[in-house]
Amino acid sequence: MRRCLFALYRFGTGLYFLGVRLAATLGHRSARARRRGLAEKPVVFQAPQPGQCLVWFHCASAGELEQAVPVMESLKHHRPDWAILCSVFSPSGYDFALTKKYACIDVLCFLPDDVPRAAHRWLLRWQPRVAVFVKYELWWGYLRTLKRHGIPSVLMAAHYSYKHRWQKPYLRCVLAEFTKVLTQNEASADFAKSLGANAAVAGDPRFDRVESLKNKALSAFMPDKNRLPAPVVVLGSVWPRDMRLWWPVCLKYRQRYVWWICPHNPQSFNTENIKWGENTQVNIWHKTADLLEKPLPGINIITELGVLSGLYAWATWAYVGGGFGKGVHNLLEPAVWGIPVLSGPHIRRFAEAQELREAGILWIVRSPKDIESFFQSLNDSFMQRLKEKAFHYFSEKKGLAEKIVREIISLMPHG
Repeated sequence: MRRCLFALYRFGTGLYFLGVRLAATLGHRSARARRRGLAEKPVVFQAPQPGQCLVWFHCASAGELEQAVPVMESLKHHRPDWAILCSVFSPSGYDFALTKKYACIDVLCFLPDDVPRAAHRWLLRWQPRVAVFVKYELWWGYLRTLKRHGIPSVLMAAHYSYKHRWQKPYLRCVLAEFTKVLTQNEASADFAKSLGANAAVAGDPRFDRVESLKNKALSAFMPDKNRLPAPVVVLGSVWPRDMRLWWPVCLKYRQRYVWWICPHNPQSFNTENIKWGENTQVNIWHKTADLLEKPLPGINIITELGVLSGLYAWATWAYVGGGFGKGVHNLLEPAVWGIPVLSGPHIRRFAEAQELREAGILWIVRSPKDIESFFQSLNDSFMQRLKEKAFHYFSEKKGLAEKIVREIISLMPHG
């Protein structure tokens, strides 16, 4: 059974990578960026020394990278003499890492296609002491090779929901390749254990990440909301489907609130197709510093990348996009500021979304009527209670990155 599944995996991934190459040839932007990135040399921020202990982290894209960063930072704090290699799969994750220039990453590169012999060549080149995969990254060829070479492997921040039930035969085989599976919650750990994996709950390190971002923002500046012409609402990581819900709301309340709209993909966000209405001024900002220097009332669209987490510090409440598509984006970034957070209904795949909703911090909106209902609940007493709930919720989640680091170190030979 296992051999047949692996043969199917090889066949399926072979077709996938062949399709990526073909798409790159035909001009597909992401496919071309990946193929170009694979052909380039890795970006070396700090060259690993011969004989130096190297830990390999692999992330799919920017979201998984943000989960891994607090763990890598904590690992560097405990073992500054160790080197960290970080590989990514998507071009967006690669560009995100280059933009952020994380001090905890010594080498950054694309992960080569999971085709026969690729993993063997990879391990011979880098010789990691342990490999850490993030969330859903289950490259079976690499995992089999790691096990054959006697290199421990960890899956961190794993999360399983109802949609993974049909994948049980495949997951039973792949999760068995990991030395340790660290999940976000008990339900995911129980699911992994039922498939024979060596699983334990370690939580989601993004909680440490958003706390760190909040503290850095506060050390750099203290948001002075009195400078603003009206209370700010941040619509973060929004897609066109999100904006179809919010367009009439923005128009109706453009005097009551200052609207800061951050598209998930600014390049494809065409403001000319948005029917704002007559005599409605829409301000486009390419530099957030200009916006904060002279805040303008009404509707503001911010195209600068990598600034969203800091903008939430100014918000009275926030909406996070993606909840009408494949899944909502990062809810923790606004919630850590102790403000109400709204999203669309597609949250079932995300453990933190369920928890935030149960804690009374997250509201689900499907129509303008739901938004009007939320507006009616806003008052000083409500906001104070919510702030206390958020503080209690995040206080219970601190130190999860440290927990994962202890597991990694325990697996190291002579660690």
